[in-house]
Amino acid sequence: MLKKKSGLLILLLLIVSICAMSSVSAADNATDTIATDNQEVEEIVADVGEDTYEATADDEVAIEENDEVLSTVNDDSIISKDESEEALSAAIPVYSYQYTVKILDDNQISSTSGGKFYYYLSPYSMYYTEAYNFKFVFFDVHGTQVQETQYYYGDQGSASAGNYYITLGKNFLKPGLYMVGAYNKADGNLMSANSIKVSGNAVITANDFNGVYNTGTMTARVTDTKGNPLTSMGLNVVYKKGSTEVKESYVTDSNGYISFTPAVGVGTWSVTFSSQLSYVTAAAVTKTAVITKAPVSIKAYKVTEYKGFKTTIKAKVTSNGKAVNEGTVTFKINGKTYKVAVKNGWATKSIKLSKTKTYKYTAKFNGNANLQASKKVKAKAVLKKRLKTKIVMKKQYSIYSTASKIITIKVKTTSGKNVKDGKLKIRANGATSYATVKNGKAKVLLYGLGMKHFKSMSGNTETYKKVINKVVKLKYIPASHKYKSSSKKVKATSRFKCPGCGKTTTHNHYSVGYFYTHVQVIKVV
Repeated sequence: MLKKKSGLLILLLLIVSICAMSSVSAADNATDTIATDNQEVEEIVADVGEDTYEATADDEVAIEENDEVLSTVNDDSIISKDESEEALSAAIPVYSYQYTVKILDDNQISSTSGGKFYYYLSPYSMYYTEAYNFKFVFFDVHGTQVQETQYYYGDQGSASAGNYYITLGKNFLKPGLYMVGAYNKADGNLMSANSIKVSGNAVITANDFNGVYNTGTMTARVTDTKGNPLTSMGLNVVYKKGSTEVKESYVTDSNGYISFTPAVGVGTWSVTFSSQLSYVTAAAVTKTAVITKAPVSIKAYKVTEYKGFKTTIKAKVTSNGKAVNEGTVTFKINGKTYKVAVKNGWATKSIKLSKTKTYKYTAKFNGNANLQASKKVKAKAVLKKRLKTKIVMKKQYSIYSTASKIITIKVKTTSGKNVKDGKLKIRANGATSYATVKNGKAKVLLYGLGMKHFKSMSGNTETYKKVINKVVKLKYIPASHKYKSSSKKVKATSRFKCPGCGKTTTHNHYSVGYFYTHVQVIKVV
């Protein structure tokens, strides 16, 4: 791909533009900023696979005949495209891990006259293998591909490590900020990513706004001087009312628009739109936004609580379907008044009620500089008695030392109804475990104590405890305020059973050899 200056000009850039661009919502525009951080750029470019590279014949842009392609910064020699193809006809493809391409920082070209695009290249150095083979792909700030170059390739000796550039022709990219990635041909891997600034002129158009607070859409559009939309443009939006100034920034969508709900309160504001990019020149445009108070809807909810706990009364506050995040609500209940701030569309207040009965309460949004006051709404707050519970099971359980089994423990109210949920805390043998209670039942594993029955050994006699008694403590822990907790103690007995023969009393085990008979005594006491 590299060529002496006396040679023929080679490597025509095939440059294409994709017409279909991903749309960006108004909400996304309100928070987008144009990425300049290298890491952010690489993440966006890496998300776009090689399969997305498409073009149409109408989008081809020819490079000027006198442009140099892949000329080095130090004017190193290059070879022609024909020579490269012949040399590479039998070459083994090179993979992304075998050589290095790094797009340099601070690349900038002109939209009308093009310019040089710089990168660092360190080729592969093994004979009969391609030295490099990659292309550059360009994306707008939304990750949509807008252009790509041809593949640049060479064999051994066609280049040395250093900084190089390609010349991008006029009208290659429209004004704005773009991401660019270097992709290897053999494996399609992204080898480097960075940004490129494209200078030029732009035209901003916008509309006035007349609507209620936190509702409606104000729009603006950015195009080039020929009316084509610019999809990688950042706009500054400045609201002014008297001495008050509010600044916002947005990024144009795939059609060159920004759409947003004015981020200011009630009043008449001047709204100025200007280019966020220093290298894109556009005349600032000022429009007017007239914002009036918005109506508010409020809904209070029936709540139920149990004696001994605070009751939380609540109201949902919206304006034109959106959650309100300002102002206050006044609650009145049981002869008392509470004023509560609205947060994320809700106003809540926890209060202590003493008598178990049904209370009535009211809620009203008080209105502020941006929102109208609401009407008063009513709801109920019910305070109930908690239900006592009991654990239902045998008073004593018995199991052999080598056995285990699952037992069912019931938890009911004192009136005999199953509790719905909660858990059972079990304390046994110095350890704590838990079992889930569902529809009044809990499954618990009961197991024998095994070698804990072993007492001593003397000569050929092993002594085991016949019975071990334990106290198991159980406690029901409710999952809601509806039920009260309850506790119970039960006895559990582990009875010795020989793991070898299954006998439960004292007995002998015999081992018979050619010259001897060995007797092992299992003593149960």
